[in-house]
Amino acid sequence: LDLPKSLPSRVSSQATAIAKEQGTAYDKALAIEAYLRGFQYTNAPPEKDFDQDVVDHFLFDSRAGHSDHFASAMAVMLRATGIPSRLIAGFGPGTVDLESRTFVIKEKDKHSWVEAYFPGHGWVPFEPSATFETIPRTIEDYETISLNPDKMASSIPDDLTDEATKPSEEGKNEDLPGGRISGG
Repeated sequence: LDLPKSLPSRVSSQATAIAKEQGTAYDKALAIEAYLRGFQYTNAPPEKDFDQDVVDHFLFDSRAGHSDHFASAMAVMLRATGIPSRLIAGFGPGTVDLESRTFVIKEKDKHSWVEAYFPGHGWVPFEPSATFETIPRTIEDYETISLNPDKMASSIPDDLTDEATKPSEEGKNEDLPGGRISGG
């Protein structure tokens, strides 16, 4: 639940405003996730001032970023509403190589997401970035996915040609959208 003392108050105020009409901690988390999914995903987010808080800049100025921005914002907003949270960084499953019977994991498959802690249930994953489908939580969600396997895929095609989404020589902009995250 820790938050930096330097966190601008408008970040906490925004989180509280989004969550205030929600009855349960889980509903608050879903509301924050839905709010953030309206932001733009980009691998070349607008630059911030040197001393500006990253989450504050993402929420109020740029409203655009990559998975680290979305996950950081959700984790901070959850904590601001009293919900324990943690940022998870990892890789999606990649693509299947049928010849070697393995998964090929590439740089484009790295991703960040959030887990929130709910007593009696443990850590529950959330996907605040609209680059991926939300994480299925009900039998109906799983049935929909089993009927339509494309629902598990990223909404961003693998053959991105936009310069902003290509890995740079210096290793920047490497958070290219890839496969489904774990926990989904």
